Amino acid sequence: MSERQPYSRVYWSITDDEKFAACGAYDDDRMLAAWLRLLLVADQAHPASAHLPATLRRSVKTRLAEAGIIDLLPGGRYRVHGLDAERERRRLAATRIPTASQGGPKGDPNGPEVPVLSLAEPSRDETSLAEPITGDDDLWALYRGLTRVASLKPAAIDWLTRIEERYGLVAAATALRAEHVANPSPGTLLSRTEARCERVARAADSAAEHQKRNDRVVADMERRRVEAFRNGGKWAPEWGPEPVVGLA
Repeated sequence: MSERQPYSRVYWSITDDEKFAACGAYDDDRMLAAWLRLLLVADQAHPASAHLPATLRRSVKTRLAEAGIIDLLPGGRYRVHGLDAERERRRLAATRIPTASQGGPKGDPNGPEVPVLSLAEPSRDETSLAEPITGDDDLWALYRGLTRVASLKPAAIDWLTRIEERYGLVAAATALRAEHVANPSPGTLLSRTEARCERVARAADSAAEHQKRNDRVVADMERRRVEAFRNGGKWAPEWGPEPVVGLA
C-alpha cells in the first residue's frame, strides 16, 4: 500500500464557476496553474494566512483578487476564498461517529470492538490528514484513539507533552495523524512524529527567512525606482502606478 499524504481538493465545479469565468482562471493555463499553487500553499498554511509566492505575476494576482477567488491581506499575505469552509467540512467528516461495531475475530463477544462505517461515510482517503484537533481535545487523547492504547505510560505522556510544548498542539496533531497513516506501528510513532515536526519547523523557518529576504529585495528595488524617478523623471509602465513624489 502506498503512503498516503495530505492533499488539497479541486472541485470540478470550477469549470462553470462564475468567478473563474469572470477572470478566465479556468481557460487560461497560466492562471489555473497560479491558482492551484496558491491553493496548495494556503492549504498547507491553514489556519494561518499564507504568503504570496515571489514568482506570482502582479496581473494574475490582481485578476484573482478582483474576481473574489483570493483575498489579499496586508504584508504580502492572502487567503483562498472558501478554504475555511472546505477545511471545516473535512474536519466534520473526519470526526463522524461510526454507525456500528462488531466483535473480535470469529465473533468473539469479548474481542476488541472494530468500528464499521456505513457506506455513506467517507473513507480515510477522502479526509485530510492535516486536520488539527481543536477545543478541549489534547494530544494524549489523539494518540490513544489512533493507537487503541488502553493506558499511557509515563514516558509516553512525557514525550507527547514535550512534542506539544515545543511545536504546538496543531503541528503535533497534524504530524501524529500523518505518521500514523504512513505506519500505524505505535513502537516508533512518537519518534517519527517528533522528527516530522522538526522537519516542518525547519521548512517553515527557511520559508520565513526566504520571504524576509525577498521582501528586502523588493523594498530596495522599489526604493531605487522611486529615487530614479525623483532624479530623472523616468518611470516604466511595467513598474506599476507612477509614484507621487512631493516637492523637495
